[in-house]
Amino acid sequence: MEDILVRKEGHIAFVTIDRPKVLNAFRSQTLRELTEAVIEAGKDPDNYVIILNSSIGKAFTAGGDINEESQLTEDTAADFSRRGQACAMAIYNSPIPVIAAVDGYALGGGMELILAADITIAAKTAKIGVPTINLGGIPCWTATQLLPRIVGPSCAADILLTGRMLSAEECYRLHLVEYLAEKDELMDKAMEVASVIADKSPNAVRLMRQAIKQGLELPLQDALGLEQDLFAECYRSDDRTEAVAAFLEKRPHRPYRNRDGK
Repeated sequence: MEDILVRKEGHIAFVTIDRPKVLNAFRSQTLRELTEAVIEAGKDPDNYVIILNSSIGKAFTAGGDINEESQLTEDTAADFSRRGQACAMAIYNSPIPVIAAVDGYALGGGMELILAADITIAAKTAKIGVPTINLGGIPCWTATQLLPRIVGPSCAADILLTGRMLSAEECYRLHLVEYLAEKDELMDKAMEVASVIADKSPNAVRLMRQAIKQGLELPLQDALGLEQDLFAECYRSDDRTEAVAAFLEKRPHRPYRNRDGK
């Protein structure tokens, strides 16, 4: 891969955007590589969490590469949108949690990747926004659909129609960001949160995320039925028995089964 770096540390996979000369702007190749990297990291049964970050402090990503976008036509724009959505949804539908660690600017598609992540940790100096309307367009990598689901339609309209930049503090108040960190402590905080999740039962993490994400698409009563079914499924795994026993016996739990059941 040329635009994306991938490495592992224990049960945590790091997927890093690396186009520093253009503030990590996304060209088609970047989209393709990031999509593939997230999918492959999710397939590895030894990975429990993905941290998505940037190789530079100045920007998480400046969004789509404007040189490439300026060449789009009505005939090619829909495919560009499809590829961007596929990348965001690879993050959203990942079989393991994705934590976005955001430093610097996260603009346009950068914010859309954040919306797709399970948890976002931002440096207090981060600047986040979708200024697409300032260029006579609309965002096309999920923002018009995911943002209203997170902050509500009126707040989403304010953000998208004005194209204004949001501070990390405002994003935190709007629940677009779950944790704030000092710039030089961002990755330490991301590792801390990822390590906490990686210590949980992989089976329980999978079922929890399934309950949240599938439940959002269902009527409430159907979603409650889903919760019941997934709770019952917890008891198919030895993890539940071991975790309860460890709690009652006041001892650390034994290692949980891997994501492949081993």
